[in-house]
Amino acid sequence: MKSLVLLAFSASLFAQTQSFSTSAGEVKITPLFHASVLIQAAGKTIYIDPAKPAKIDNLPKADLILITHIHPDHFDPSYLAALTQPGTQILAPASVGEKYPAAHPIANGQTQSWQQWTIETVPAYNLQ
Repeated sequence: MKSLVLLAFSASLFAQTQSFSTSAGEVKITPLFHASVLIQAAGKTIYIDPAKPAKIDNLPKADLILITHIHPDHFDPSYLAALTQPGTQILAPASVGEKYPAAHPIANGQTQSWQQWTIETVPAYNLQ
């Protein structure tokens, strides 16, 4: 599942949920709006860039939230508050952590383990 973020952005090009099987089980990717994506796999719920106007009512709480950068169409503190639960981890650039202290910093090019997952950031260009 190392390439999960890349797959999530690829799936966001589609207007509907995409599911596929892996050796670790089924992966379900649901585009929410723009860069906002919901990933469900291995009993975990992961969000990438949950922000307005994505519809998050009645969606499951997050185990992990990944924020790519601080722009408001990728980072929305009210959405983070609505989607977190005890134990939710938020990984984001340091600029997000300055505005939302619950976010743990992760830098471009860094790799970090989270449970059985490997999170690897891939810089596209500087958005800070």
